[in-house]
Amino acid sequence: MRLWPAVSYVDIINYFVLSEGVDGEELRNYKSTEAYNYFHSNKVGRVLVHTHGNYVFLKAEVERSQSISQAKHSAWAMVQQGGVVETVGCACIAGLGRSCSHAAAVLWKIENAVITGKTGLACTDTQRCWNEGTVRNLEPKPLRDIRFSHHRAGSAFNNSVLQAHPLPPTPRYLSHSEFKKHVDSDPAQPLFLLKNCLLGKCYSVNPVAQPNLANTTVDARLVGPHQTHNCSNILCEPCKAFYELFVQVNNTQAARLELETRQQSASELWHSARKLRLTASSAKKVPSKASTNPDKFLAEHMYPSFRGNYATNYGKENEVVACNTLKEQGMNITHRGIVVNEQEPWLSASPDGVINSSVLLEIKCPVPNKLYPTLLDQLTQNGSDVKLIDGVPQLQKTGVRGYYMQVQLGMFCTGFRMAKLFIWSPNDTISFSVPFDELYVQERIAHLKRFYFSTMLPQLVNEFVGQRLNLHSAYANIRSS
Repeated sequence: MRLWPAVSYVDIINYFVLSEGVDGEELRNYKSTEAYNYFHSNKVGRVLVHTHGNYVFLKAEVERSQSISQAKHSAWAMVQQGGVVETVGCACIAGLGRSCSHAAAVLWKIENAVITGKTGLACTDTQRCWNEGTVRNLEPKPLRDIRFSHHRAGSAFNNSVLQAHPLPPTPRYLSHSEFKKHVDSDPAQPLFLLKNCLLGKCYSVNPVAQPNLANTTVDARLVGPHQTHNCSNILCEPCKAFYELFVQVNNTQAARLELETRQQSASELWHSARKLRLTASSAKKVPSKASTNPDKFLAEHMYPSFRGNYATNYGKENEVVACNTLKEQGMNITHRGIVVNEQEPWLSASPDGVINSSVLLEIKCPVPNKLYPTLLDQLTQNGSDVKLIDGVPQLQKTGVRGYYMQVQLGMFCTGFRMAKLFIWSPNDTISFSVPFDELYVQERIAHLKRFYFSTMLPQLVNEFVGQRLNLHSAYANIRSS
């Protein structure tokens, strides 16, 4: 796969829709875009590849659209290294027209591999080359193997065998609005208005929801090279300015932020405030070693792509039921929004609730597992966050899900000295208290603080200056209050 060319969906449309056919007219093979379904239906077999200069030959077996018992079609494509499609072919009846859906399906498979990062060369894929000479080693060759003409970039490839039709230049767009403007002026614009097809989705997609965003004007103090970072004294001017403008809050601002985010994940303000800070629930994912690449954590933290699965949705739906169970037992429970620590405003927590204004409440609703007869058996398996010690359930510091760290940092942010962990299932409940562990918290705070100021804060500044990090307008209003 490392030899596969960088094919994009624009290259595929450029060939199958806009290129010239054997009759000199544009192919306009809009039906070939349905080949995207061939690929996602696992009809495309293993892709064989062969390179020749700047050209890459791709070949694969593709199942028929209406039959699985008959022989597969052999489809192929010739593509430039940059992704421009020169020609395609197939063993099916439509293959002679150089524009069949089976060949298009092969190209869609290549395009999917490119956008998911499965192609290209890694640093370990090539031989060591630091000891090579600076001049190419030339060896004697027979006269018949020597070419006395220089190959030019504009020379046709294998002109005696293949007549390639010139393609229009592949357009590149800097924004989605620029892409839509070009489509609106194209005769094929009605095709992009069709619903439930790939072209329609490309045209109508809304990449970034822009309403209610804060003023994106970048403060001049944020622009400039980064300097030395220190947890106690920020020596980097751009990071210092960003920290003062967006992260640091006074008591009044923190109280207003907590009040206006009590809907938590349903609040856009809550999401904006979390992007700028490490949180009690995400602290477990912070790289523990300096040698670990932080890019994955930072990307998921600032631009979360996880939208929940069955387990998280189950827990979210039943959290209200669990909370009502505690209220029926006579407990006075109040809900909180995002709580920013007074001393360390780069750290925040979003408690599930507070009991009697003095005890942090954390609720967990695991999906029932039929392999375990009781909830306690399910929770105390090897590697679990809960362990029985002298018959009493306790949270483990080394739990894989990081519940202990989440609860401890939650108490640190709220100022409470006791937390109650309530684990709910339809047939059973378990609850126990977790005292504040000051020594553990101080050790974790020191590590998280180093990571935030040396790694995360500079990245936040870069993303904001590049106008990729968007904050809700309500957050700017709170900061200005």
